[in-house]
Parts: sequence; structure tokens; C-alpha cells
Amino acid sequence: MKKLLAIMLTLVMVLGLAACGGQKETTPAPTEPPKTTEAPTAAPTEAPTEATTEPAPAEPTYTSLGLNIKNKTGAVINEVYIYEKGGEAGGSVVAPGWKDKDADKENYEKNIYIVRKADAEFELKVVFEDGKEVKKDLGKLAMYTKISMKDGVDPAAWEVEIEDKAEDQAAMDLVVAVGRTADNFYPGYELIPVEFKNKTGKNIVDVRFFEDGGDKDAYSNMIDYLYNEAGEKMVSLMPGKAKEGGIYLFKCFIRPHTDNYNMYVKFDDGTDITYPIEDWFKPDGDGHLPNEISLKNVEDKYDIKVQYDDGDPEPLQYLAESLEKGLIVDQWYPVYDGAPTVDAALVEEARAELAKIAVPGGEAEEPAETEESTEEADSEVDTYIGYGLNIKNKTGKTIDEVYIYPAGDDKGASVIEAGWKDKDEDKDNYEKSIYIIRKDTAPFEVYVVFADGETATWKLDELKFYDKLSMKKGTDVNEWEQEPEDDAEILAELDKLEEAGVTSDGWYPETADAELHDLALNIKNKTGKTINEVYIYVGGEDEGKSVVEAGWKDKDADKANYEKYIYIIRPDKTNMEVKVVFEDGEEVIWQVGTLYNFEKLSMKDGTDPAAWEAEENDDAEDIAKMQALIDKGETTDGWNP
Repeated sequence: MKKLLAIMLTLVMVLGLAACGGQKETTPAPTEPPKTTEAPTAAPTEAPTEATTEPAPAEPTYTSLGLNIKNKTGAVINEVYIYEKGGEAGGSVVAPGWKDKDADKENYEKNIYIVRKADAEFELKVVFEDGKEVKKDLGKLAMYTKISMKDGVDPAAWEVEIEDKAEDQAAMDLVVAVGRTADNFYPGYELIPVEFKNKTGKNIVDVRFFEDGGDKDAYSNMIDYLYNEAGEKMVSLMPGKAKEGGIYLFKCFIRPHTDNYNMYVKFDDGTDITYPIEDWFKPDGDGHLPNEISLKNVEDKYDIKVQYDDGDPEPLQYLAESLEKGLIVDQWYPVYDGAPTVDAALVEEARAELAKIAVPGGEAEEPAETEESTEEADSEVDTYIGYGLNIKNKTGKTIDEVYIYPAGDDKGASVIEAGWKDKDEDKDNYEKSIYIIRKDTAPFEVYVVFADGETATWKLDELKFYDKLSMKKGTDVNEWEQEPEDDAEILAELDKLEEAGVTSDGWYPETADAELHDLALNIKNKTGKTINEVYIYVGGEDEGKSVVEAGWKDKDADKANYEKYIYIIRPDKTNMEVKVVFEDGEEVIWQVGTLYNFEKLSMKDGTDPAAWEAEENDDAEDIAKMQALIDKGETTDGWNP
């Protein structure tokens, strides 16, 4: 098959399916991603009693159907359903707003792929933009069926016949071989939406999600189908705290239904690990199924988080959209009877195009069609990352202000205090390690104000974590140098600054979807053991910095210091966790839920969080001490946006 035909077929398939939402007849605003409703092929059946004589009903056989549908009705179509007569309509195989041939000669015709029961009788239901609904008996369907909706909205004039042109059949073959159905219906399998987070600290080069007892190599490597916003192939998935910004994924896997799954992960240093994902379909105490997998540790396979994240829009809306659009992160699809054999290179090319549309890290945007839609895409929320930098004043002059910012943005605040002397005057302080948070963009500018009023603007093509900015040989920016820092001691300093999270200029990006909350708390160690670290954080997010110093003894060992008063600020207070690391290395996580200002957290009666208590503190003296911390404005962990 010619390359030109391959590209044409790929684009037809991609553009046709990318717009297809697979919506039900009525789709309420999602609050939690729905689950597939079709019972899995391998679902357990109730054991028969001795009196049972009737054989168990046979599992239905499903077949692949590549179809061609045309809108030549003269009207706009919003929904098309193809379903078994007498059964549920299922999902629409087109997205709303499908124009007819006269209005859109490029897209009035679609090649679609669906999976249906073999030898069943089917019905077609069409819903027009004006609300009019019509139905047509299709009878049995076969591969290459062509449904021409023409000559108006009366289905009596519509034609159902087999397409016999080899080129058109090839187009339908490719759509089926790629495996993505037009309505996201995969009988016998689960469509599993997952918020996936890499917090291991390492780049991941291979990820495979597979069922217990299954073969990981039967599935695709997720990394093979990750593309950045520019459509460039990604070679790895960076961790959430990577120096150039990690990415959270909100996508789906298609897998057989089991209680337990596994996630195989290989890192760029060659090491690998398999994490157990247990009880995926077991609801929590509130009836919610898990939707988040957060990998934590590269050595301990049980150091992961598998939980329900109720964030809105992230992940609930993002996952709902991913589920609706069928954004399959690893492009693995089951194969049903009747699937044709197509050149593997063509299939791979088409799947790569699908992956490019499903941009990782959030809701995928459909390709822009007009200048107006392009402007909307450009106005999305900015991404911010941290930069740990080493800056040196070797100019021969005293500097009062240094601003580092994306070109075209507001300069913000200075990252140094006035009176910063150069190397000749102050060899101990002429260089500084700083930490700032800025937009993940380029180019950057460094604006310097000297004590004598002279200024200089240094333009940088890009800025990276661990960069060394040497302002030297006077005030001519052409003599200044930007290069990677290679001193191990300075690198360690920059790591500590990032870990603490306190910026050198006091600037933090505004939180668009969460209100900041003061939390003054009274915490008590009555566990019987010494505690080295306590982290209080929003569940599923970074733990931040410990709110206690190592060696915090319990009440029996130190009655004077077993309780502490702390002050922290958090962007949420409804999904809180407390992680405690004991001196002997034992770690526990206490899911406290909602925290309130002036609460007391009593870690008592051993290391089981089930015995620990979070309750209102009504002691006037304790409240006064906590209020004093708030008034002072210095947070215990140094995070103070």
C-alpha cells in the first residue's frame, strides 16, 4: 500500500475518532469517572446447586465490525447509535455537530470500528441537532457495511450495503486493526481510568500495567506512546519533582477484570521493579473506587499509594474526559473475532497519531480548527517549576537587585538583598545558592541593578535546574556565563533548597483551584517511641518538609517536650495525611481527613494510627499559643506562600 494512502487513512481515522466522545444518550456532568457496565467475559458465576440441571448460558461471541457511515441528510447529526434490537442504545459512535456533505465535504464520511454480538439483528438510531430522532432496521451487520444516510432525514431513503471498493475496505481494515472503538465499548474488558504519578525520583522508560497471573509483555510500553505538547516523542516519564518538571497522567488502560493488578516499571538506570496494585475494584469506606496510583520508592514495591482522589477538576474531570474520549495511554486494545490483518507499520503509525492527540499531563485538546480555538488553547493555565541556581557576583561592583524571570513577564521580586558585594570584596558571600519558582517556558532574562544605579539585562535562551550564572568581568553581559553547576557540595545545597520549598524571593504561583488555609495545631507524641519526622500534607501530593526535628521523644521519656505547637499553611484541608517516621525506621501514614485550625493531634497508644485521635482543642492556653504562631507568621516547615 502506498505511503500516501497510509497517511490519508491514518488522518481519516484519527480525526474521525478523536472527535468521538462515545457519549451515552444522556451524559450528566461527571463527578466520578464511570465504570464499564458490560460484565467481563471471565466474570465469576454463581455455583450451581445439586438440583440444577440446566446448563449455564453460553458466553456471547463478539465480532469486529469496520463500517462506513455517511451524512448526506442535509442536516447536522448529534448522535448515532448502532445497537442490538430490543437492547440498550449504548454509546454514540459520533460526536455532536456532525455536518452533512453539503456543509463539510471533508468530514461527512466516517470509517468507524465497533464490537457487537455476532449474528445479532441491529437497529440504527440517529438524533439530529434539532432534536428529531429516527430509527432504521439494519438487520445483521458484516464487515465493510456501508450506511448511507441520504436524501433527507427519512430513513426509508437511506441505504445499507456492502462496500466493495478495495481502497475503502482498506480504510476500514486499518480502523479495526488499530483497535480503538468509536463508542469505547470493549466487552469482556474493563476500561480503567487512572491518575498516574511518578514520585520515585527517577526517570521511567518502561511501564506496563497487567493483571495478576498475566504477562506484562503482552501489553504495550506506556512510554512508547507519550508525546509532549509539541508532538515530540518523549523518551521517559520524569518524576513529579524532576528538575525540569514532572507530568501527571490522566488516562485509561483496557484490561481483563481481576481483583489485583501489577505495574512493572523500568528506570533509565536499568533497574526495574513490579508494584502490586491490590483490590482495585474494592470501594473505600465512602463507596469510592481507587483512581490514583502514585509510585514512591524504587526499592520497596509496597511504598506506593493506591487510593481515591476526589480533586475536581484534577483528577475527576480529567479522568471523566479521558474515559469519555477513550484516551488509552498505552494504545493497547483487545482483539475480537473478524479483525483483519494489516501492515504493522501502518497500525503503529496510526496509534502514534492517536497518542499525539492524547497529550499527557491533563485533558487532551482536539486539534485547533480556527484562530479562535487556537487562542483558547494558548490561554490554558501556566505550568510552573522550581529552579535551583548558583549565582556569582564577579563583576567588580556591588549589586543591589537581581531579577530572574521569563522574557516578557513581570520581573517580580529580587532574589538577593541590597549590598551584595563582588568576589574581590567578599570572598565568603560573592556566590549564592537560590531557589525560585517560574513558568516552565523560555527564553529568560536576568535584570541586574548595581549599587551605583547602573543596570544590565542578560538574555538567556533557557534556564535549567542546577544552572550556574556567573556575572563576571564587569557589567558587559556578553562576558557573563551560563553553564551547568558541577560542584557536588553546591548541588547538594540546591537539592536542600528545593526540598524545603522556600523561595529566595518569596514568590509562589497563585493556586488557581484551591484556597490556602492556616492550620495551627497541637501535636503530641504519646506513642512510646522516639519520632524523627512528621509530615502533614494533602493526600496524594508532595509531603513537603517535616514539622519536627529528629529525636522527638514521647511523653514517658520527656514530659516537658512531648507536645508541640506548630503552624503550617496548606492549599487544602479536607484530604489530609500525617506521615510519621520513627527513630527505628518504622513509618506509618495516618489518614486524618479534614483538619481544622487549633486541633490537637494525639499520636498515642503505640504506632497504630487507628488509635490516634484528631479532635478540637478547647484549652484556652493552648489556643493562645497557637494563635501567637499565626500572628508571628512564620510557618514551622518554612512553606509560607
